[in-house]
Amino acid sequence: MQSFIYYKTSFGSATFPINFLKKLLFFRIFIQTKIGGKMRTFRFGTLMLAAAMLFSSALFAQPRPRRGDFTRRHPPRHSPARGKEVAKKITRLMDEGEFDKAAKLIEKVLSRPKATREDSVKVLPLLAVCYNAMKDWENSARIYQYLEEHDAKNAIKWRKLKEIVSAPERDIAMERLPNTVNSPDGEIMPVISPDGKTLYFIVDDGKNQDIYYSTLDEDGNWTKRKNIGPPLNTQFSDGILSVLPDGNTVLLNGIYNPDGTKSAGYSISHNTGTSWTFPEPVKIDDFYNRNKYTSACLAADGKTLILALERDDGYGDLDLYVCFRKDDGSFTAPKNLGPIINTSGTDGTPFLAPDGITLYFSSDGHPSLGSADMFVARR
Repeated sequence: MQSFIYYKTSFGSATFPINFLKKLLFFRIFIQTKIGGKMRTFRFGTLMLAAAMLFSSALFAQPRPRRGDFTRRHPPRHSPARGKEVAKKITRLMDEGEFDKAAKLIEKVLSRPKATREDSVKVLPLLAVCYNAMKDWENSARIYQYLEEHDAKNAIKWRKLKEIVSAPERDIAMERLPNTVNSPDGEIMPVISPDGKTLYFIVDDGKNQDIYYSTLDEDGNWTKRKNIGPPLNTQFSDGILSVLPDGNTVLLNGIYNPDGTKSAGYSISHNTGTSWTFPEPVKIDDFYNRNKYTSACLAADGKTLILALERDDGYGDLDLYVCFRKDDGSFTAPKNLGPIINTSGTDGTPFLAPDGITLYFSSDGHPSLGSADMFVARR
């Protein structure tokens, strides 16, 4: 059972419990980049800094009169400059996992006599992030309830977040894969075969991004990973986006040109049993992408393609689009999935379940518990 420190804020009679977790999970959502680039990484660190900077100057008094050079070198305890220093320190401590120390600083900021209701509206979302990370859903819900009542501009957002944290928690455990798969390098963009026996992923060694794979042995252990080799791996960034039910057909990032170069788009390759065929381009009507990043998913039947693109008819940054296979094997022009799915933020990493109606994706535009969360939608 968690112990809590209670204190009364200056913005009303409500009492909030304060207890910061010792470890905050930093989730990474990776979105496939353009040819020759790197995978895109989202972290909570920038979110923490932005939130901290929002409330830094508001909670500290105006600068005192100058008292000589010493004051200019060492800002007064209650000056805006001092506030920014504290905000940066809190961010650094949280990024480094020193949450006990960060908690004391944030508590001190919130308990200042000059703290107002407006200040609390800026600070409490950061506190809620901490509660969410340690799965203290009850107190997180209390914060969102308060914000819904006192921040009319974002009331809908806070209400949705309150509904999320108030919903029953699913008992899902995460287990790190063995060192036969993982290494000091970056292992990203995992895609598992339909039979669950082959795992494809990208290894980023800091210089290049290649496709690797690992298989399950008879004892249910993942074997030592292997580089998939040419023609799927090149001198550019390579990645498998989808594996079809036959286990021998994959959707790849980029168009593989005969001269060894790659261009924006997608390709298909087949495993003949002894090798992979040279990737063939996926032809899509009116294909273009204003963004340097993309991700994609090919449906189990091979007839539906879900793409993350930035186009002229989008809602901002990456949106999810759908293309349908035509009789000649090419695909129709991308059609935006609309405002229920897409937002002004980044919507990507789609996965269409075998039933053809359940879509999983990531987004930082919908109300969520982090920078980019996982969502599910059904049609």
